[in-house]
Amino acid sequence: MAGGRTVTCNRAVVRALRTRLLLLGRHDNTKDNTKKEMAPRLLDQNGAAGSPAGGRVIARDMIACRDPSRSHPTEPSMIALNPLCMMTVRLKEPLDAGNTPTGQRVIAEIASASLSGRLSGSLAGGSSADWLTMVGGGLGLPDVRIVIRTEDGAVILMRYSGRMRFVPGQASIVMIAPVFETGDPRYSWLNEIQAVGKGMLSADLTTLDYEICELQ
Repeated sequence: MAGGRTVTCNRAVVRALRTRLLLLGRHDNTKDNTKKEMAPRLLDQNGAAGSPAGGRVIARDMIACRDPSRSHPTEPSMIALNPLCMMTVRLKEPLDAGNTPTGQRVIAEIASASLSGRLSGSLAGGSSADWLTMVGGGLGLPDVRIVIRTEDGAVILMRYSGRMRFVPGQASIVMIAPVFETGDPRYSWLNEIQAVGKGMLSADLTTLDYEICELQ
């Protein structure tokens, strides 16, 4: 009888172990299925929820963004420069108004101006000038109004401010941000653009040479 009880006990233990193992196996399978179902949902936040294909696409794109060796040449650059014109400005003898509350004011009338490129023309009238302000440390603040007559007869107003690092006795770099106004329909596109330019003021303070580009 003792042996029979032992066999019965052992069989009960085996059954209990088998039941336990079956339960554990089902629990693990449930967790795996849950993970499989959740994975694409987490990846596919921009597409249909739970779409495995969408999840793979998004995961691939995330990897592409992290990989600096993969570029996207079709994506536009944040800044692009489209050449607009080259401009040469010749100045008259400047008028020094002295130190004012806003700085040293220097008025330089424009004697001539010539532009070549997509915008071509020359100075019109006699009202164009640079009302320059010099502040501490050799920093100059241009304030320019120029009237241009194009080669085909349109009148265009050009104005710009910017920064100049003035070095006495040497050529000085000037950076400007021109905008334009005109009522001529042939050049109405100028009313909508922002331009940028970089130039050089000659050491004798008589000539400015600029390269001007349309900012895109």
